Amino acid sequence: MTRAWLLLALLLAGCVATEGLSVAEARISEPFANSAALYFAATNHGAEPDRLLAVSADAVEETRLHEVTIDGNGFATMTDADEFVVETDADLVLEPGSRHVMLLGMRAFDVGDVVEVELVWEHAGSMIIEAEVVPAGAGW
Repeated sequence: MTRAWLLLALLLAGCVATEGLSVAEARISEPFANSAALYFAATNHGAEPDRLLAVSADAVEETRLHEVTIDGNGFATMTDADEFVVETDADLVLEPGSRHVMLLGMRAFDVGDVVEVELVWEHAGSMIIEAEVVPAGAGW
């Protein structure tokens, strides 16, 4: 399959791809108190690991990479992360209760709205994705 057909197939399947990296299943949890979480799955088919360095969107004032850890007593702690790494021939999955991108100062959105988000990767560069706003607690 030629590269052009592969890119077309990914786009039609709700994916966005750049050289060696694709992102799919982008969703934003229904905003609560002007904040929400962005989740997605990234697959790296490149020759080396890639790093998610930054996230931005016109619809939000600030974004933060977050990671949730649970201690031996079941207590969850959310901490800032400098980057998320997706290894070669591997997936990076952002999901509830784990890694995610916090969207702070978010404009009002309704379930079903679509938000454009820019992901900046170390090797793949800038990538614009569309993330649908889904009900809080929706299955991932």
